[in-house]
Amino acid sequence: MVDVGKDLGAVLDRITADRPKLALRHAWRPIPQWLFLTRNGRPIDQSRVWADFSRMLRLARLADCGFSPHSMRHTFASLHILNGRNSKWVQQQVGHAGIGITLDLYAAWFQLSDTRPPTRSARRCLETNVETAATSER
Repeated sequence: MVDVGKDLGAVLDRITADRPKLALRHAWRPIPQWLFLTRNGRPIDQSRVWADFSRMLRLARLADCGFSPHSMRHTFASLHILNGRNSKWVQQQVGHAGIGITLDLYAAWFQLSDTRPPTRSARRCLETNVETAATSER
């Protein structure tokens, strides 16, 4: 499941709810299961996504920057990782089949050390283990 936020979720729910009426109006049979469709009720294919994405890049004057829909996916994942998102959440959002794929692709982006002081409970656990070790050595 992909997190989309309340506002976008409401829009997507409305599209889904209105789909049977739209299918009836355009005589689409069966009712298409896809969320995004062409005018004739077929799923949008990769060439259409590329064409629309390229048009948006041109409008934003970014056509020569080498962006692609796939690079945007990597940017999404990398920015969330840098902001401390859980690796399992990132895996679910980008649609990787397993957590290993996400960790292999984005390992360099995950924080591998933490210089913050330990939490109170971690400090208690460490102190207890040190005291136990010191007592057992006596």
